[in-house]
Amino acid sequence: MSLVYRTSALFLVSICCSLLIPAGLRAQGVNHAALIGVGAYPASTGWAALSSANDLELITATLEEIGFSRDNIQTLKDEEATHDGIVTFLTKTVRKQLKRGDVLMLHFSGHGQQARDDNGDEDDQLDECWVPIDSPKDFTPGVYEGEHLLRDDEIGSILADLLKTLGPEGHLFLSVDACHSGTSTRGLGTARGTDQIMGDSAFVAGVYASQTPGKSQGAKQELVTSPEQKNLVVFTSSSPHQLSYEQARANGQFGAYSYELCRSLRTMNPKGTVGDLFGQLESRIGNLGLRQRPTAEGDLEQKVFNGRLTPPVPAFRIADVLSDKTIRLAAGDLQGVYPGSLMALYPAGTSDTSAVEAVVRGNITASTAITADMALNQAVDPSRLKNLRAYLVYPAPPPLDLSIHLRNLEPATEQMMQGILKEYPFIEAGPLPSRLIVEDERDSVFLWTPDDRLIWSDRIKPSNRGWMVKAIKQHVEASAMRHLATDDPDYRATVVLQHKTSDGWKSFDGEEVPEGTLTRFEVKNVGSTTFYFSIVDVQPNDEVEVLVPASDQDGESFKLGPGERWKSPNFNIAPPYGAETVKIICTDKPIRLNQISGTRGIPTQSHPLELLFAASFPEVEGTRGIKVDEPPAGRGSVQTLNFRITRSE
Repeated sequence: MSLVYRTSALFLVSICCSLLIPAGLRAQGVNHAALIGVGAYPASTGWAALSSANDLELITATLEEIGFSRDNIQTLKDEEATHDGIVTFLTKTVRKQLKRGDVLMLHFSGHGQQARDDNGDEDDQLDECWVPIDSPKDFTPGVYEGEHLLRDDEIGSILADLLKTLGPEGHLFLSVDACHSGTSTRGLGTARGTDQIMGDSAFVAGVYASQTPGKSQGAKQELVTSPEQKNLVVFTSSSPHQLSYEQARANGQFGAYSYELCRSLRTMNPKGTVGDLFGQLESRIGNLGLRQRPTAEGDLEQKVFNGRLTPPVPAFRIADVLSDKTIRLAAGDLQGVYPGSLMALYPAGTSDTSAVEAVVRGNITASTAITADMALNQAVDPSRLKNLRAYLVYPAPPPLDLSIHLRNLEPATEQMMQGILKEYPFIEAGPLPSRLIVEDERDSVFLWTPDDRLIWSDRIKPSNRGWMVKAIKQHVEASAMRHLATDDPDYRATVVLQHKTSDGWKSFDGEEVPEGTLTRFEVKNVGSTTFYFSIVDVQPNDEVEVLVPASDQDGESFKLGPGERWKSPNFNIAPPYGAETVKIICTDKPIRLNQISGTRGIPTQSHPLELLFAASFPEVEGTRGIKVDEPPAGRGSVQTLNFRITRSE
């Protein structure tokens, strides 16, 4: 999976509204969604094309899975999404469908821009705007001065009217997958939005002159502004001055935030709070290793969709019968169904698969974000297949495919990279967006991530090949490890980073940890049974290290019963700076991760989580895309702690 930054006013708006009056005294509300996507901007506007249509498809599928009827999901996209088209869509088409107590999810995906404040209500003199398809990027005096931008004042007025329609019992959840002001020093990839202000040159010069050195212009767009808006919650995909990113997959490109929001909605407790949802979302985006941190505004203690979120069924629907031995499932990468996964089909309505024999088993042969093809191990009458449901028996790890963009290479570097591509088939060269960028500048070669993180650089010379291969493999391993996740409620832990204060050890409030801070980890067993645990650290420079048990330690010693805690030895936070990810792997028996990371080999009688860990390393054979007839024995789960190492002030 590769990631491409995007600055944008892509507002992913989830507006949820339902009655808070006791059951029996209230009318049953209806779930609605209004999805707006602008991606096919004409070249004449100066805006780059976006993958907004993919976002809408993904969100639609997710909403259907969690309780929205397809009939109540309305979309507006591309040529229809002019300024006037968006306003009419929201104020008339959508609003007339609503009644008090309904749930509405409103999503906007497109570019974002700041413009000169037109009514004097902004301290920074700038309005935050959505960019409709008919709004050019450039300010041209007397020709175009931002008339078609959808400004925050107008957006706020529309939201106020929707809240009024929903009534005090309703709930509005606004989620923003974008930013308005971030910028990139390298300019690699496709950005949603711009740091180019819509205003005359004299005004823009004055804005830049008033900025704090080292920071770009821009402020958080605050829409929860009064107690009367207690039923409004706002999520944004990134903090002010940060970029919002896209992730490019083999089957399409999506907003990183939109994708992870969909994953979080599909897996959260249906009775969970908005804060619970945001916690999952924040953790998942943290796993990407990006300089992007989502924010939340409003009352996070209220229920998601006021508690009327339908729990996802553990079985997947058969979307299409391709033959008597091949079917297509309504599940894919988003649900963790990757090629090689072992599946089993049972009659619809089966609640306990351990008490019923599967009709047939098979393996996933190909997948997209929301579908997967399954090859059955024996033929089944097609008329019968439609009445079956698929259960995931053993998940395969996600593919390790890596896309690299080669940019401005000297002949020596070009020859080196072509040799690497030929030797390592999991690496593919391609256009932007890509997961890594190789670039020559002057007499040096650089390996970048799309969010401007330098992975490796050196002078152009023949010995670069070995170092380049090592850096690429290390990045692949780190990325796979950051995404390692599985859950078993019986084997569950919490992990926090604590720091020493004058009042004793306290957990960090926030994700930034300055270098030099004296810290320690605390792990607590919050499951129902005793487990053994391992700790794996993924550093900002992509180095992966097994911290616990160390190579000279016995795994039997790291065991916690329900409610028990373990505290690590104290240590000082040190560079490299950037996103650090810590994985706590809880299992029913000790596992040998150091043996795998040290030898790149798979132990005999492997535990399932040992196999998933081994699959993070490209050179470990036999761990990806293979047919699994019987899953290995063993239970466990993986928890994550993300924080960011910063320079001390």
